[in-house]
Amino acid sequence: MARLNSDERRPRSVFAGVLRITVIVIVLSVGLYLFLQNRYENELAACQTRTLLNEPVYPGATEVNRETYMLTSPFGIVETWIELASPDAPETVRAWYQDTIPPLTPEAIIDPSLIPADRWAGEWDVQAGAGSGAQIVLISRCP
Repeated sequence: MARLNSDERRPRSVFAGVLRITVIVIVLSVGLYLFLQNRYENELAACQTRTLLNEPVYPGATEVNRETYMLTSPFGIVETWIELASPDAPETVRAWYQDTIPPLTPEAIIDPSLIPADRWAGEWDVQAGAGSGAQIVLISRCP
């Protein structure tokens, strides 16, 4: 059996090295993706729980609809729309929201991490409902 000299073995060993590096890069990429996905899902769950606990639901209002949208993916912003109905006049409901939800400081608008955990930081709108009463829309975004 003839031995191969080093020049004849080189292409096989180069291919094996490239294959190993490719496999390592793929494994590390999948691991990084799974780590980031898990971290994102944990942050999203915490944000949605905090938002749900701090939702400013007008007294006596009933939930008509709730929808959740993924705005960007895979690690994007999740937007939740909640539609409420109240028998009270829109002006009364609007005044309640203005008193209940103080405006954010300019610093908190720039850096959302400055918003206290117990403060709802979404958007709201009050319109005249179909017939009488008010239609309330609450919009929150996570994370």
